Amino acid sequence: MPDRNDPTPDAIADQRTIADLLARYARATDELASTEPEVRERAARTYDEVFEPQARIGVRDQLSVEGASAWIDFVRRSNAGMRATQHLLGLPVVDLNGDAATVTCSLQSTQFGVQGEIVRVHANYEATATRSGGSSWRLSTLTVEVLAIDPPPSEERPT
Repeated sequence: MPDRNDPTPDAIADQRTIADLLARYARATDELASTEPEVRERAARTYDEVFEPQARIGVRDQLSVEGASAWIDFVRRSNAGMRATQHLLGLPVVDLNGDAATVTCSLQSTQFGVQGEIVRVHANYEATATRSGGSSWRLSTLTVEVLAIDPPPSEERPT
């Protein structure tokens, strides 16, 4: 069973495949903000390819949902009023353990509002992946740990 220190081609390929799951997830998340229906549909298909059907996805200490479609609904609600988002990922760290793996990655998400506002979210992704069907890796959990939001959310409450 390969582990993170295993230099074999199989272990390196597994690590690359798992890191690619996060990259494809981030790109699809950005595509969900598109005004073009075909781009949003492609993003939803990518989510289905990246996540296991019963995947647990959430924001640490705030929200956890089951399945890609529930997460898509959350992302769309969260991005209301945004004309675009851009997720930039740091280098992922993948630890293999047979047909299971953990992966962590830092990220910065820049959100561009329809009125010109810009919000940056600094966070980490923490995920687990499993190999199913002998060769296919998919994410079984993904947690976003928000570190900071710039500018900070307003403390004011609407009247």
